[in-house]
Amino acid sequence: MKTFKRFEEIRGTVVPQDRLVFTGPPAAMSGSVLIENNTKDHIYISSMRLDPAGTHRAKKLPIDELLLNMELAPGQKRAQRVKLTLDASTPPGVYESEAAVGGVLKKLTLDIQPFVHVEVHPSQVHCVGIEPGMTHRVQVLLVNKGNVPLDIPAVDLMPTVSADSLCGCLAHAVQQSGEKGAMPALEVFTKKLRQELAEAVRVSVEEAGQIVAPGETVGIHLILTISKSSHAKQYYEGELKLLNQKLTYRIIAAAHGPAPGKTFRKRAKP
Repeated sequence: MKTFKRFEEIRGTVVPQDRLVFTGPPAAMSGSVLIENNTKDHIYISSMRLDPAGTHRAKKLPIDELLLNMELAPGQKRAQRVKLTLDASTPPGVYESEAAVGGVLKKLTLDIQPFVHVEVHPSQVHCVGIEPGMTHRVQVLLVNKGNVPLDIPAVDLMPTVSADSLCGCLAHAVQQSGEKGAMPALEVFTKKLRQELAEAVRVSVEEAGQIVAPGETVGIHLILTISKSSHAKQYYEGELKLLNQKLTYRIIAAAHGPAPGKTFRKRAKP
């Protein structure tokens, strides 16, 4: 039966390295630890404790234990890949420290890399009302989950067309070109696609250029403007990208009918 013990509980094991180095974004750092088994037994190591030492004794290390879960034969020396998880908002940079491993002082280097990640809530927005030149203003929340300040996109997001619109352009091209071949169909498709883009919704961000600090949540306003050359449509839909997150929008035509809560009364017969 395998019995796993902590590194410091097993006599005869050493870490030949003078320095332990870990690198990567804060939530997914990794490094290599070399372990040497100088005993005559098979050993099973579960973890290794890191204690503040040297000039850094009074400082709390961002990590206090390394998970190893490794097996070593008598006299075997092996490097084990180790993963670390730090606070996602830890600023990028190289952090130098010292730690005692099994009572032996080691240098500790954490090379934290920049990490860009945002969340957008909600990820889908809906608007009601379609008229040429009409504008809709919608608020969403943007959360900076990374470790570097971010600029909210400062340029207009170019109009896009939906997959349904592309299929419609293709069907229109095939129907109009008939048996004329691929090139005439491509010309009709391109012309129809240009028309769709001209009538598409343009999206901009009201808070463009604002800086969002790591861990900060801000409300941003999307401005969705329907083209003035737009023809009567029942809906518009599209997708835009805010840094690493996708957000979809859908605009539908307002229903024409009785006001909410009201019903038509049947006219009495004369």
